[in-house]
Amino acid sequence: MRDAYTMGADDAEILSDRKFAGADVLATFYALAQGIQVIGDADLIICGRQTIDGDTIEPAMAEYLTIPHAAWVAEIVEVREDEICVR
Repeated sequence: MRDAYTMGADDAEILSDRKFAGADVLATFYALAQGIQVIGDADLIICGRQTIDGDTIEPAMAEYLTIPHAAWVAEIVEVREDEICVR
């Protein structure tokens, strides 16, 4: 979370539970999507490094929630009123 704040995030949440251990892609993205819905008011899903699931959780969450996403984000370069530039 420190990294997210230093990259410019206004807020960050950790969604974690031992019940996630061993979950497949469907179970993981669904659980995380439910967490995002509970938090609410998300305009964009930004995810960091590649995951061990073959890079399918982030787009699956975004598609399920109909929220734009950016994966493998290493840096938030610039934020404007109506756009964001990431590396």
